[in-house]
Amino acid sequence: RTKTPITGKKSRSKNTNMDSKIDEFLEQTQMESKFLNVQAKHVKEYEKDFKLDQEEIPDDIVPQFQNFVVEEPILRANIENLVQYARGNLEGNPIQNEQDSFNILNRTTHILELYMEQPSLLDPLLEMMITPIMTYFQEKAHESYKSRDFVFTPTMKKLCDIIYLLCKIRDESRVIKFLPH
Repeated sequence: RTKTPITGKKSRSKNTNMDSKIDEFLEQTQMESKFLNVQAKHVKEYEKDFKLDQEEIPDDIVPQFQNFVVEEPILRANIENLVQYARGNLEGNPIQNEQDSFNILNRTTHILELYMEQPSLLDPLLEMMITPIMTYFQEKAHESYKSRDFVFTPTMKKLCDIIYLLCKIRDESRVIKFLPH
């Protein structure tokens, strides 16, 4: 193979073409750095203007924002009432029969299903909802072990439905943390 000699004209045009690409690149990077500097300046001004000191927030306001589930009192009452009904405590309990317990279960289910899209909002309430139910089941397990007799009541199924719903909404890995081992 024979090599063709490079003429001066071609090498100059290649160098000129390369130089113009380098110049374009440098110009573009300078523009980008100017833009980033301006952007950083605006971010610093924004942070300075809207930065909140912990001292500026009154202590009595902070607890109001710790729980975003506005139905917490209703959920707490519904679960406690279902557990009390399952234990047979009817005195002062709004649940007096199976129809009442069915209505409470439906109301509780409806409230919990509202949090399907943002289930992490239920995290602060999981322990409050699961612990009374599981305490009841532990008591029933001890009673049935002693008496060698176990009866699964419709109310117990309703309590299991609540645990199942929490697993479905929040994921069983979150719920299992509050189950007795």
